[in-house]
Amino acid sequence: GLGYGIPEAPHEAFRIDTRSGGLWEFPLATYDFRGRRIPVAGGSYFRLLPQALLRRAVPDLDRYASGSVFYFHPYEFSQTKLRLEGDWRLAVTPGYLKYRLLHNFRTPGILRNLRPLLVTLQFCPLGEIVSSLAADNR
Repeated sequence: GLGYGIPEAPHEAFRIDTRSGGLWEFPLATYDFRGRRIPVAGGSYFRLLPQALLRRAVPDLDRYASGSVFYFHPYEFSQTKLRLEGDWRLAVTPGYLKYRLLHNFRTPGILRNLRPLLVTLQFCPLGEIVSSLAADNR
C-alpha cells in the first residue's frame, strides 16, 4: 500500500536504549490522513502526492519538537531525464520501464512542491537536532 513504517511509531525523533548505548531514531516525515499514515518525506511519494495534500500536511509536521525528516535524490533536481546506459534491449524490459517511469515522473515539478516547505518550515542538519536532544536529556 501507500503507507509505510510502523503505524504506532512516533512521528518525531525517539531514543532507543541498547546495551551499547543510546540510539536516536529519526522517522521520515509522514502525515496521518483519514486514518492512514501517508509518507511525505521525499522521493517518489513527494513527487506523486498532490500539492494540496502536501500543503495540508505542513502545519501538522511543524508541530513536532524534533522536526520532520525529508530527503531528496540529486537526480530529482536535474533538468535531464534519468536513464540507464547499456544494451538497447535493457530499455524494453519491464523492470527498466518501471524504473524510468518511477524515477522521472513529475521530477520537474519537485521544486514547485518543495518551495512552500522551504518558506514555511525551518530546516537544519540532523546533527544540530541530535545536539539539542542530547542536551535536553542530560
